[in-house]
Amino acid sequence: PSEKRRRNQEKHLNLIVLATSFLRSRSRIEGPNGSPQHRCIASYHARSR
Repeated sequence: PSEKRRRNQEKHLNLIVLATSFLRSRSRIEGPNGSPQHRCIASYHARSR
């Protein structure tokens, strides 16, 4: 069971890394106000927890 949980945690961390890198690239394109997507992803992670 713990192995399964660890794998899920790794998957979640990968998702977070992907999301942050995606947001960083988006903000690089759109400038510093890429906050709407960030708020959306933050609320999504709060819900998934």
